[in-house]
Amino acid sequence: MSISKERGKTLLRLFVLFVLCSAVITIGIRNVYAGTTLVSVNPASIVDLTKTPGTTFTVDINVTNVANLYGGEFQVRYNPTLLENTLRVWGPVKTSRDPNVFVVDKSTVGNVWMVWTYLPPATAFTGNGTIATLTFKVLASDGAILDLHDSKLGDSGGNPIAHDEADGYFANVYVLMHTINWDVYTFKVRTACNSTVANLQFNQPEMEINFTVTGTTGKGFCNVTIPNDMIWGTFTVYLNSAPITFTLGAGNATHNSLWFTYTHSTQTIEIQGTEVVSEFPTGTAIAALMIITLLAVAIRKMAWTKKHRGPTIAE
Repeated sequence: MSISKERGKTLLRLFVLFVLCSAVITIGIRNVYAGTTLVSVNPASIVDLTKTPGTTFTVDINVTNVANLYGGEFQVRYNPTLLENTLRVWGPVKTSRDPNVFVVDKSTVGNVWMVWTYLPPATAFTGNGTIATLTFKVLASDGAILDLHDSKLGDSGGNPIAHDEADGYFANVYVLMHTINWDVYTFKVRTACNSTVANLQFNQPEMEINFTVTGTTGKGFCNVTIPNDMIWGTFTVYLNSAPITFTLGAGNATHNSLWFTYTHSTQTIEIQGTEVVSEFPTGTAIAALMIITLLAVAIRKMAWTKKHRGPTIAE
């Protein structure tokens, strides 16, 4: 009898252990695919000064944490003056179901657009994988977002799969956005250089911005974008107080861009215009505010007097 009881306890322990293990396995599987599905550019950021014009680089378009995927599409918008998309290769998300896959490539200059769907008897895809690999040729020196947009995923029943998107970024220079707070104004100056930029300052009386650039060897270059309501007019660029040759971009309604080169070391750059933003007329504003306040007080006082005065003789 005692042996039978002991055997029963052992079986009970095994059953409980089995249930617990099953629960852990089930929870683990659910955790793998219960999170948000993501379509992303990978790597998320490439900042590589060796990627000079003429060189190439690749990025993957990945899907992560997806279940029952049966097709989809994605688009990647890029700057065609900086990059040229030279090659698009389907990844395992598509090739693992070959030949039972229908694909369409609707790419144009400045925008990659790829569509795929499985065909019976292909099975749905679950997990993580690469949808496609994109190769870009570098045309210029700058930085720009690889803008992943309008992606769609669908399951085997034709239902959309909710997901997030994550863009990529490429630069073969150091791109910085400098915030300048002066008087009551805030300006943004962008520098795209293959040097380290430091100590960017705005000198309003001299109608200029100035900063230092530091590099070790070879030729340095910068592309500086300045708001045209900060400094404008005729520009001059100085390297260590001596004027140098520069190229003025076409500009637009809000900004002017200047491009120039120099020999690497630590150098001081000054960019000077002939027009500059004026100080906010604080004294005039205060005087106007005082006048408005006094008028308001006088009008209110007149209204109060009229309301509370006693009856006149005519009354």
